[in-house]
Amino acid sequence: MEILSLNPYIVLCHDVILPSEQEFLKTQSSKRLEGARALDQVKNEVVFNFIRTSKATWLKKNSDNVTRRLSHWIEDVSNLDSNIGDLYQIINYGVGGLFEAHSDTMRKDELQDVPQGGATLFNNLNLTVFPKAGAALFWFNLDNAGDTDLFTVHTGCPVIVGSKWIMTKWVYDLGQELRVPCPRI
Repeated sequence: MEILSLNPYIVLCHDVILPSEQEFLKTQSSKRLEGARALDQVKNEVVFNFIRTSKATWLKKNSDNVTRRLSHWIEDVSNLDSNIGDLYQIINYGVGGLFEAHSDTMRKDELQDVPQGGATLFNNLNLTVFPKAGAALFWFNLDNAGDTDLFTVHTGCPVIVGSKWIMTKWVYDLGQELRVPCPRI
């Protein structure tokens, strides 16, 4: 585990997803990939738009040995109940694929090395994390007061060479009250 930032807390955990698991996840999802959507903050709805150019599909949590193991790993690392949140999302960014600056508030596991581009840039921290096969990039989107931590705003930089496959998992804060002590404000 490599600590990239203490405030906000951002870590990169190496060798979380085995190569055989990476191939399994890509095979299971590649047949079902569709154009990914993103939240339109003006319309307050999820739509297809140009701030996110990728294809994605959803996997049920605990639907196979890989997602079951990853759910346990997430709980061990975060001390949060991984059942309180979204399904797993497998996303593929081809050449030129990107996701403009955004926060994941209210709602990450890398699957493959990318020869060039495709980094996650934390815009307000001057922190760039390049995709690494099998690694998991983890952070909390909320500060101790429960507000969006603007230091976690991030950009999925364009892929220049290769293809970027990631797996995301959003775990909600609401419903975690018995697992996480009251924050200091």
